[in-house]
Amino acid sequence: SKQLGSMLQVMHTLPVSGFGRLENSRDAFVGVKKTPESGLLTRFESPWPFTTETLEGHPAVLLRPSLNRPLQRLRSELTVFVRESKPSVIHTDLHEGQFLVVDDGLSALLDFNEIVAGRPEWDLGSYLYFHGRECLSDLLDGYCSSSSEKADLTACAGLAAILIALHHGNRGKVLGRPHRIEASVRFLEENSF
Repeated sequence: SKQLGSMLQVMHTLPVSGFGRLENSRDAFVGVKKTPESGLLTRFESPWPFTTETLEGHPAVLLRPSLNRPLQRLRSELTVFVRESKPSVIHTDLHEGQFLVVDDGLSALLDFNEIVAGRPEWDLGSYLYFHGRECLSDLLDGYCSSSSEKADLTACAGLAAILIALHHGNRGKVLGRPHRIEASVRFLEENSF
């Protein structure tokens, strides 16, 4: 995890402009959208609260209606989190299948099909969603050196992970994979409130 943190820290310092999926360019990293919200929509399907769909109709909330009220209370905080973005080059999908490990060391980060320009905390939130708080803490040991920065990044990763969990709940419905909705609900119940 610490090696991945060091790798992400370097990746997140690459120069980039714009937001969302990257344009096809050899010269620079440029997101196809001008705002963080529109960039988010190039990567995530119907991400509440940046959609016309209601939270009440979200697959995770339909499965666990008790999530509605606590998530509604986070609406403003999630909106500010997305809008106050300074873009970085981010991977966005940091599950275990994306790492090539050789001799107990990270050899490569794989599958850049979902790379976008967005907040670096999206990657931290992705890692939190797939691997948990303890692993995120280990990753942050390689990503930053100060305990106050680590605390701030952990809080931001938590907000990103909530949005990522909601995205995975949506994808579970679209793909007909109820286990993804259940994983989304589990994460939201265990980590959000």
